[in-house]
Amino acid sequence: MIKKHSTKLMIGFAVAGLLLSIWSYREHFAVNGNAGCNINAVFNCDLVNKSAYSTIFGVPVAAIGIGGYLVLLLIALVDRRQRDPLLQSAFLLCALGGLAFALYLTGIEAFVLHTWCLSCLASLSSILGATASGYLAWRKNK
Repeated sequence: MIKKHSTKLMIGFAVAGLLLSIWSYREHFAVNGNAGCNINAVFNCDLVNKSAYSTIFGVPVAAIGIGGYLVLLLIALVDRRQRDPLLQSAFLLCALGGLAFALYLTGIEAFVLHTWCLSCLASLSSILGATASGYLAWRKNK
């Protein structure tokens, strides 16, 4: 049943991740510094999203997320029409790259910043779901 709907799941997880990345991008540049997920010192999105680790070569990590989720969404939408094993392989490889990047960033939260960003954890869940559904779509054609 899940394999049957794997492409829909790929699209859903890509859209969820895209929306989370857009929100994080907006919060990265927000002046007021009062993200909706600032709960305490342990769960503080602003601390993570405005830290030295929130950019790579001057590019906000959230912008990288927007680009990555857009690529995943476009691949999934084309695959929905064409059912191409090559597209499914490309989706899976991109999702695996995104998952590795998200795990790296989660490691920074855990071991360097000692603070968790709830929107970042939600994005990690999105890329994990995208990777799993991409694997199911790819596996379906093997």
